Amino acid sequence: MITLTLDFETAYGKHPVTGENITLSKMTTEEYVRHPEFKILGVGMKWNDRPPAYWMEDWQRLKQLPWHDIALLCQNTMFDAFILSHHFDIHPKFLLDTKSMHKALYPQEPASLSYMAKKHRLGEKGHELVNTKDKWDLTPREHTRLAEYCAFNEDSDLNLTYKLFNILKVGFPLPELRLIDMTIRMFTDPVLELDRDVLEDHLYDVQLKKQKLLASVGADSEDGLKSLRSNLRFADLLRAHDVDPPMKVSPTTGKMTYAFAKSDEGMTALLDHPDIEVQALVEARLGVKSSIEETRTIRFDGIAMRGKLPVGLQVFGAANTLRWAGLEKQNLQNLPRGGPLRRAICAPDGYKLVVADLASIEARVLAWVAGQDDLLEEFRQGADVYCTMAGRVFQRSITKQNKLERQLGKALVLGCGYGMGWLRFGGFLASGPLGAPPILFNVEFADKLGVELYQWVENDDRVLVKEPVIAMEQCAKVTTKLKGDDLLAHAAVSKFLIDMYRRLNKNIKKYWKTGERMLTAMANGQEMEFGCLHTKQDRLYLPSGLSLHYKNLRMVADKDEEGKEHWVYDGLKGRGRDIQYIYGAKLVENIVQALSRVILSEQMLKIDPIYRVVLTVHDETISCVVNHKANDCLKLMIDTMRTPPDWCLDLPLDAEGDIADNYAEAK
Repeated sequence: MITLTLDFETAYGKHPVTGENITLSKMTTEEYVRHPEFKILGVGMKWNDRPPAYWMEDWQRLKQLPWHDIALLCQNTMFDAFILSHHFDIHPKFLLDTKSMHKALYPQEPASLSYMAKKHRLGEKGHELVNTKDKWDLTPREHTRLAEYCAFNEDSDLNLTYKLFNILKVGFPLPELRLIDMTIRMFTDPVLELDRDVLEDHLYDVQLKKQKLLASVGADSEDGLKSLRSNLRFADLLRAHDVDPPMKVSPTTGKMTYAFAKSDEGMTALLDHPDIEVQALVEARLGVKSSIEETRTIRFDGIAMRGKLPVGLQVFGAANTLRWAGLEKQNLQNLPRGGPLRRAICAPDGYKLVVADLASIEARVLAWVAGQDDLLEEFRQGADVYCTMAGRVFQRSITKQNKLERQLGKALVLGCGYGMGWLRFGGFLASGPLGAPPILFNVEFADKLGVELYQWVENDDRVLVKEPVIAMEQCAKVTTKLKGDDLLAHAAVSKFLIDMYRRLNKNIKKYWKTGERMLTAMANGQEMEFGCLHTKQDRLYLPSGLSLHYKNLRMVADKDEEGKEHWVYDGLKGRGRDIQYIYGAKLVENIVQALSRVILSEQMLKIDPIYRVVLTVHDETISCVVNHKANDCLKLMIDTMRTPPDWCLDLPLDAEGDIADNYAEAK
């Protein structure tokens, strides 16, 4: 197979006729490449290690190249390969991408060509491209300068990309290269279609519901907006929608206060709340013009007008787990289950979507790495571990028909394996755990469990007095939905349940300390084995051959009076460097999610050659096949996803799946 390093240079900026700003800084890749005024200015090509070539015209010559035997190499292959696919119907045999490879090896660092060239001392990327802004037609001199920037200079984009690839490929796992190819092809060779009727109906409903809601709370007028900006009123509106108002510690008073500012994470997170009414309220409060649901629906409808859905996923996008992350402002990893946006994602006529999902994969992997054998045996016997856990809480048999009780068991199994304390767990339940309605405990329920709410203590005058088992100031941090003894009961029961979980899962609790040992080993540069994992300096290696990277891992002391020490590392947050905290239980969470990703990846790579994988969401694999192959595809997917990889043969896996015309109908 021939390696062809390729780089398209395209027109961008203000169009000379329409005046529209056509640029990737304002548009998604799909929107930019499919734009009717999209124009190629030139293309640089480098065959293996031979001198580069540069074409300035007659792009149809590209079709004459032996693409059936070409491994296409680019810095941002999603962009260049989408141009080949959309404008020339060219589909290379294999897709290589230095950006993705660098994100796999250095997840806490930027992946721009400029940064990578400096990091690996390859040279300095040029800046001639800025000279072509707003120009759809270049002079001969400008073409020459662009050709030098793209191909002919020693530090041209082509030469830097090729040199970088030869550094990154050393020891890079071949299966992970195949995963890069498969993920980028989801975007560059799209299969899924979008139903415009569903999208337009949903957009109408969202906008109408939003208008009615804003009118009902007076937010459709200036006076109403002023009233809405009252902290107390806005907090009451959120509570009316079963949402706990986000809180923070006031920097001036040191007391808890509402976190309603644009910069508060709890507030901005509500912009993506599953309830579009909550989105609308937060949008009105923050002065945002449209909700995420509204803009996402409009974006999907725009894609539908232009063609099929290019699935925007960044392989190795999550720095601490190497899981996929959303791209292209699609956020496919966070579409409400069963909602209209999922229903709009369809198989083409004559095809079906086949969806298979790994069952409770994180809970299984956690039990496996921690050696929690009794929980593993429950999984092995096919027991519903959520019902089992709920049965221990309610002291009676729980089945799937007992939905609320089972949901509490699920919250315990999935939510408490990473060191969650009672305070956070109580808030987790009150806010609606795992998409379920809020779970709130009261005095009556505490009595049934035998949880005491008050205790006798000796005061300073050596007189016995009755006090809450948890200070009410602490209880108030859990939820604002309850008051008085019911609030105390919710906090006390939350603590009781956390203690129960840890008592029943001693090996999982013990594994959090193993996480601390791993951090110490990484910080000290010790090479140590921890089951299927092993440590080196600042790195924890996975069975796949890739590693979790905790750059400059170190222990630092707090600046407060206590001066407690914490593990920190240099993480990448947005476009700047940021200090990230880590601890044993948090590392365990990263490990479990990373291993779950490795398992799913290995399974997808077995499925894809037979039935092409066109999308993955969390622990799901989605293929699109002709109607008469759907049942065979589902059987293969289920069988494959129930078979553990060679490095964890004693891990009991399970999967379930469905066949449907659209993504929402596949349960």
